[in-house]
Amino acid sequence: GKALVNVLENFPRDELFRIGIEQLLAWSRGILDLELRPRVRVFARRDRFERCVSVFVYVPRDRFTSQLREQTGQLLAREIGGHVSAYTPFFPEGNLVRVHYIIGRGGVEERQDLDGPDLERQITELSLNWSDRLTGSIEKQGGDVAGLGFKYAKAFDPGYAELFPVERALEDVRRIERLSDAQPAAIDFVPDEGHEERVRATVYRFDRPIPLSERVPVLENFGFSSIYERSFEVHPLIDGAPRLVALHDMALEPMDGLVAGDVLANEELLEEAFLAVRFGEADNDPFNRLVAAVAADWREVAMLRAYGAYLRQIGTPFGMRYVAETLARYQ
Repeated sequence: GKALVNVLENFPRDELFRIGIEQLLAWSRGILDLELRPRVRVFARRDRFERCVSVFVYVPRDRFTSQLREQTGQLLAREIGGHVSAYTPFFPEGNLVRVHYIIGRGGVEERQDLDGPDLERQITELSLNWSDRLTGSIEKQGGDVAGLGFKYAKAFDPGYAELFPVERALEDVRRIERLSDAQPAAIDFVPDEGHEERVRATVYRFDRPIPLSERVPVLENFGFSSIYERSFEVHPLIDGAPRLVALHDMALEPMDGLVAGDVLANEELLEEAFLAVRFGEADNDPFNRLVAAVAADWREVAMLRAYGAYLRQIGTPFGMRYVAETLARYQ
């Protein structure tokens, strides 16, 4: 009884005069139920003269933002066929926020029936934050990311979420899952949308970032000019505790006649060669340009490097850099 009195005391006075007894009883019961199970709910009442529709929208407090309030008003206006004449937010005690919308009909004669559950579903979708959408997308994907929603629910920092869509995060999740203690770093080359002449390289590393002074010279020897880079921290749950994954997103422009298509066609060879250099299995020098230029793997490049060193030893006047640049130029 006290809970019902509290609902009525917080009811807008104008609505108390206009709403019918049966509708008021149904709404009050629904609002009481929200106290036990906070969630998105919509209660709508049409004006008897069809001049407007009065709508109560309840949203969990931790999901309410001014953007959600505005988007919900636009949704209601579109579904009802009118415009937002007024809105009044109300913040009662507890876990809910109520926004009272008045949707003016503006002389619209056609009456559109309201689908309450569908409106609630759409508003719930609007209320989801970036992490919620990522978790939902992971669960829908299944396959190689099945069951990883909890692991990555809070892994990405706000700066990443502001710049990249959930679809990009899904690709990063797949790449991070390739990391292990035996292979703590990885790199991927992908097209740079909006810049056909460029490619993007995303570098991943367990536990600590890779300094620019280590990354850029390696990529330059593969034939790239670094345009800009952005670094982020990802903290997936591994063995129950967050573990740092440094993510470096770099925009690269191929040099010396290379084009983005050549790079992407030899993506796997480039990734293997980069990691070979990173782990000390291959040298970091201009011979590595042959990976993208002639589709050579890093072992074939090592063989050509050995030939160049042999030529130098037997007294030819050509230095190692000159030999490497000539091979790349006359592929």
